Amino acid sequence: MSKSVWFLKIGNSRIIAWDGKRRFISSERVGFNSRLFLKKLSRIKAIYFFSVVPSISKEIQKECRLKKIECYEIKSSDIPVRAAYQKNIGIDRLMNVYAASLQTKKPLVVMDVGTALTVDFLSASRKHLGGWISAGPHLVSKALHGYTAKLPLVAPQRINKTFGKSTRESLQVGHRAFLHGMILEVRLVAKNIFGSSFEFFVTGGGAALISDKKTMKVDHLALKGLKQLQRSLKN
Repeated sequence: MSKSVWFLKIGNSRIIAWDGKRRFISSERVGFNSRLFLKKLSRIKAIYFFSVVPSISKEIQKECRLKKIECYEIKSSDIPVRAAYQKNIGIDRLMNVYAASLQTKKPLVVMDVGTALTVDFLSASRKHLGGWISAGPHLVSKALHGYTAKLPLVAPQRINKTFGKSTRESLQVGHRAFLHGMILEVRLVAKNIFGSSFEFFVTGGGAALISDKKTMKVDHLALKGLKQLQRSLKN
């Protein structure tokens, strides 16, 4: 069997690896062990990754050196997107808008529903206009549980009810309303800036919570962008 190029996204909560085809492997960031994680990846030809956690980046690079695996960390400067600002901008946000821009020539918005909920706007001329950062639904749930005396820890999930008939249901409906309120605000702003013609992409682990059919849901959008970027850098 031929060896595979693996693509890694090192996020705030999880590390996700993709073989560029169908196989995904993930691990929680807390307690992450780079040696054990790389051992799960079969027949590694090379690793390309981007990261928002510098300490894990170093672990991956150290383990790759020990195993003599080609390893390339993608930086923000490698991504062909004119960022609205440079200091401390998350590379995952830039990778998202780059990946989305490969799928449409229209202006676009990307909402990434992860630990943080981020929204980024990209013009038709491929200028990153900036974006928003808020807490993701799972982080909101943990905060409500941690900073109140009685609210239970409830994992956000889709719920088809207008009103909660229990505390747990009320939390679920609240999470949904929070997300859909964000979507409405995104649409208002995007329409004001771009007019009626723009694409709205949604990605991230919490994207499944969104029932809005007018959004374009793309699983692992940033990893797919990383694969395309690797090809262009290689050429």
